[in-house]
Amino acid sequence: MTIESVKSIGVIGAGTMGQGIAQVCAAAGYKVLLYDIQPALITAAISSIKKNLDTLVEKGKISSLQKESTAGLITAVSDFRQLQVELVIEAVIEKLEVKQKIFSELEKINDKNCILATNTSSIPITQIAASLKYPERFAGLHFFNPAPVMKLVEIVKGTGTSNAVIELLTELAKKFSKQAVFAQDSPGFIVNQAVSEWAPLNLWILLVWMLIFQ
Repeated sequence: MTIESVKSIGVIGAGTMGQGIAQVCAAAGYKVLLYDIQPALITAAISSIKKNLDTLVEKGKISSLQKESTAGLITAVSDFRQLQVELVIEAVIEKLEVKQKIFSELEKINDKNCILATNTSSIPITQIAASLKYPERFAGLHFFNPAPVMKLVEIVKGTGTSNAVIELLTELAKKFSKQAVFAQDSPGFIVNQAVSEWAPLNLWILLVWMLIFQ
């Protein structure tokens, strides 16, 4: 799959992170299908995104036309089977079994070219991919909160992740106006691991990145 092949993106999870990721994807011009197991949360998420866009217009950061275009690209989805897209980004609760079930179901409704990405900040990518038939198309795409504001994105390669998928996600990060950094597939990846282990050099570098690109 090439960057030009990505036309629509599914975002699973309508919480704070899911909302932010959906907004980022739509702002980059992609059609977004926002799904959550609780339909009421999707409705609230769409409303919250529109309020965020209104705030950006008020601050002069985007035009009214950009706001309407971004909001118009986000569609609420209540049926999981509608998530037939080129890329899915999962942003749900940090429970391994929940994530594995989601991605196993996604494999059933999408062809093998669909890229599957998780926003996990703590669970190893290889561990989540263990239940997949095609682990080569699975990777970590970790946004920071709030996703529309924070410029740093961690791209995490699992044991089976193909280089082509990593390259495509890197290109997508640019489309999202994000600064991509590559992280090792270990609990916490770069930022969380640096904080927990207090690795001064890594933490300093990351803080500088965030300050420069925010």
